[in-house]
Amino acid sequence: MALQDFDGATELAERFRKMLPPELKDQDAEAPDPEAMQALQAQDQAMTEMEQAHEAQSANYIRLIEQLQNELQSREQDNATKIAVEQMKQEAETARNTQDNLTDIAEAEIKQGQEINKEEIKQTGETERAVIQRVATPEPTPISTEIEPTPNLSSPVKGGAQLNED
Repeated sequence: MALQDFDGATELAERFRKMLPPELKDQDAEAPDPEAMQALQAQDQAMTEMEQAHEAQSANYIRLIEQLQNELQSREQDNATKIAVEQMKQEAETARNTQDNLTDIAEAEIKQGQEINKEEIKQTGETERAVIQRVATPEPTPISTEIEPTPNLSSPVKGGAQLNED
């Protein structure tokens, strides 16, 4: 009778094989297939290379993202600087225009003041000349308008004393 003739013969044979010491065991039975091992190693190596390539690509993407973020920050700073410079230019221009306007107003007031002073001096001079001319050469006035009739001294004055003629 062979070992394979009864039920469970394969399991029993496997148990006996496990009970054998290592030096008596059949090396070929437990050793994996060398081609399968090479295939597994090649697959492991390919997976490792793919993981390394993926990690390198991820690192490149991270560097690219950081570079783009730095460039974006730099551009934002440049734009902020340009805006600040433009605002300063506008404020300076506004201040310059305001100063020019104030200067123009002050000059106009000074000129107007000088013209007023000239006009006042001219008017004062003309008035003084007119007064001097009147004093120096009085105008003849008609007698009828300048002299009023004198009251009759011999007539009694109401509420007053009478003049005596002696």
